[in-house]
Amino acid sequence: MSAILFIEANAEITELVHTYFNKEDDIQVTVATNVQEARAAIKQTFFDLLVVDVMDGATGDQSIEFVKELRMEGIWIPACCYTTRSKEDVLERVSGYNCLDLIPKDVSPDDMVSKVKDMLYITSEQGQKELSDVADLADEIHKQFDNLLVQMNSCCTPQIQS
Repeated sequence: MSAILFIEANAEITELVHTYFNKEDDIQVTVATNVQEARAAIKQTFFDLLVVDVMDGATGDQSIEFVKELRMEGIWIPACCYTTRSKEDVLERVSGYNCLDLIPKDVSPDDMVSKVKDMLYITSEQGQKELSDVADLADEIHKQFDNLLVQMNSCCTPQIQS
């Protein structure tokens, strides 16, 4: 079972998060309404993913600072951002903090669950193995392509006679 920590101050959204994620047998969701609650939850539970609300104002900045503090403390829980802000703005603000993706707040609850499941899979041992296999395959294709270019250049290069 995967455990996620969802940091969100809005009570209506936290209720929806509980409703939709509690339908999933393979995901345990914990909701924190602020970074203090999130820090306390992290001390008690190992989380596979943080979903961090990034919004305008102090709370949004606190969420980003919280992820930054975790990274500085050596706590590397994969994180994604949940926001109404533009992707470019959020990614610029969280650059260097290793956030996996951005979930727009206007996404349907089913799509949110799906995106979270995708991120959980990518960070899982099996997902990492598959990504590594794909990278190895890409390296092999690159080597074969380079060899073909060398062969093409050697057979098609005009010979200069003196």
